[in-house]
Amino acid sequence: MFGLGMELTNKCNFSCLHCLRDKSLPREDLSIKIFDKIIKQAKAFGQFGAGLTGGEPTLHPQFDYIIETFAREKIKFTIVTNGWNFQDILPIFLKGQGFLPSALVFSLDGAKEATHDKIRKPGSFRKIMQAITICRKRMIPFALQMSVCLLNEREMEEMCFLATKLNASLLSIIYTSPTPELIKLKIAKPPEELESYYKTVNRLSSAFRIPINTNYQWKNFISKDNFLFGCCFFTGNYLNIDYRGNLTFCCNISGYSGSANNRADIIGSLKDENLPALYKKFLKMIYIFKQKMLDDIIHHRASDIDTLACLYCIKYFHKMDWVKNFPNSQWHKYINIRK
Repeated sequence: MFGLGMELTNKCNFSCLHCLRDKSLPREDLSIKIFDKIIKQAKAFGQFGAGLTGGEPTLHPQFDYIIETFAREKIKFTIVTNGWNFQDILPIFLKGQGFLPSALVFSLDGAKEATHDKIRKPGSFRKIMQAITICRKRMIPFALQMSVCLLNEREMEEMCFLATKLNASLLSIIYTSPTPELIKLKIAKPPEELESYYKTVNRLSSAFRIPINTNYQWKNFISKDNFLFGCCFFTGNYLNIDYRGNLTFCCNISGYSGSANNRADIIGSLKDENLPALYKKFLKMIYIFKQKMLDDIIHHRASDIDTLACLYCIKYFHKMDWVKNFPNSQWHKYINIRK
């Protein structure tokens, strides 16, 4: 079974400090015509599951139609949400078993209300707690996702305790890739400190019974060949469609903050081509990409930090060229030394 990510919209009712999406782009929704085309053509690939992201995916004006389609076609799906309008969309999930997501992934960025609300939106911590209470009562599966920056990194262990207490099915603790906003606010974790972050997450994953995952395991790539195969996008087993109907190289660098005019990761548009044709182009891009990665390994150009796949891709697709505006940042040094 392969995975299909869909950015239903780039609209959002939050303005999070660490958001990866470029906020200067026009607000748009994935058209239902493109959505129907995706579902029809993806079925030819075999069984698949869908992951709905955004923006805030529940803001799509035809969100109910999208969920009804998954239910009708018996497609499993997950949703990453800030939980703000959970009670508005709850009736959709209660229509029947097929309407329930495999997991609702709530973005919770602090074990303390003040921390989470500072990063995301005042009142949002309590909104998520209310949503989780309803999920537990209605037996709707849910997971938690914590995006780590310097504002909340000291609450990772508390978050593990909270996720365990709430009986979440999974806790994802992911480091936040650097953005112009994070560097301006001086809350981006410096590249040389990422090792300590991964060691902490590895320690927590061993200490708690709740499943805990992260972006990738530190320094596992070259020694275990995971640098070439560690990401699901590298294998071609996961596709990401952005809100404009483009097939992109991956979800994390799609519409990356500070690179609004950079289209290097866009493979093509479903407005103009069919999914199988775009998939062929995707496989060719992966082949060229992996050749570059392998060359960097052979010639010892891949640093420990490079082996975190998100950062390698950010550099490869020039998604952080804006860092030249921050010459005193450690990220400026990393990007320019390791080009």
